[in-house]
Amino acid sequence: ITTGPGITLWLSVLAVPVIYEIVFLLWKQATPGKLLVGLRVRRRESPDLPAGAVFARVGIVLLGQLCGLFTLLDDLWPLWDDKKQALHDKVARTNVVRFRQAQPPGGGPGPSGVGPADSQAAIEAAVPPRW
Repeated sequence: ITTGPGITLWLSVLAVPVIYEIVFLLWKQATPGKLLVGLRVRRRESPDLPAGAVFARVGIVLLGQLCGLFTLLDDLWPLWDDKKQALHDKVARTNVVRFRQAQPPGGGPGPSGVGPADSQAAIEAAVPPRW
């Protein structure tokens, strides 16, 4: 790992997941896996996710990658936390929340009669934060 190619490989192994996480959290407030299961990351106080919160979350996770025991503690923390937050959520003051509404039977239009009720306002009104 102390040779040029070893350091390059090590840095790329760290950089790719960090860039992936930052890009998706800034763009969609979730990674593709979270979107697939209907989850998003948001601030405790508001539905948006500012860049500072994204960088704080990712920074704590990156710190954990450099120290294996911290990663284990961060991953297990939600098991006993009353708000079900990991340490990186606590530092960034974020929560992971469900965002998908159940569609009416048959997947038809929502209550407005126009289409599925999937606007951000409808989502925030229908899904209370987990905190």
